[in-house]
Amino acid sequence: MAATYGLFNLKYFFVVYRGSLYINGQGVLLDYEQAVYWYRKAAEQGDMQSQSNLGVAYVRGLGVPKDYIQAVEWYRKSAEQGYAEAQYNLGFMYGSGRGVQQSYKMAYILFSLAAANNHAEALKNLGMPLTELSSPTIADAERIIRDLRHSKDFAAELRELLNSQN
Repeated sequence: MAATYGLFNLKYFFVVYRGSLYINGQGVLLDYEQAVYWYRKAAEQGDMQSQSNLGVAYVRGLGVPKDYIQAVEWYRKSAEQGYAEAQYNLGFMYGSGRGVQQSYKMAYILFSLAAANNHAEALKNLGMPLTELSSPTIADAERIIRDLRHSKDFAAELRELLNSQN
């Protein structure tokens, strides 16, 4: 049983990080399509880093056609699991209106969640959406952030919030 468990973890690790080898050309030829193949394989198993990486591939058109809607979907899956990079990237999508209806309030909420997870870019850019928001909207966003941080089911509550934006 222990050997099977260890083998499963090693196989999973290989699937998760193989995409990174191809996207960076580390030990293999640079191949964005192969990177996307391996990221998708891991993302479909729920790996939040691979989900976020797929979002980046769709934003940049690396190995797949540019598709902001697909990018948002993958960022969402990852952000709901608490992955700071995806929270920041999804906040950027809301702030710029790429793949979603523009919402500075959602950008601020997502930047704040990423910043709470020590994401440097989110910390640096946290104030950007604030210049577009009224005081009551900022207060409401702060309440939502507080509620999410203390939530017993962060993923479900963030999903519900994001779904309410469509």
